[in-house]
This record gives sequence, structure tokens and C-alpha cells, in this order.
Amino acid sequence: MLALAEAYGAVDERALRPEEPARRSIGQTLELAVRTAITSQK
Repeated sequence: MLALAEAYGAVDERALRPEEPARRSIGQTLELAVRTAITSQK
């Protein structure tokens, strides 16, 4: 999760795989990771 937070805003996702669209953005993945961590604490 920390690596995602570091990459968020620093990585141009369009340059990662220019030939195919991203299935999930870094921001969406980070949000999902945070929600998962919160849910696991309940």
C-alpha cells in the first residue's frame, strides 16, 4: 500500500502500457487497498 501511495501522482500511467488501457488506475487500486485494510480491522 505504501508503494501505491508513493506511485500515486508520480507515475504517468499512460506511459506504463500505451498499447492497452489500464484495467484499474493507481488511484483506484490505492482506494481499494485502503478500504480493504479498514474492513480487515473491523
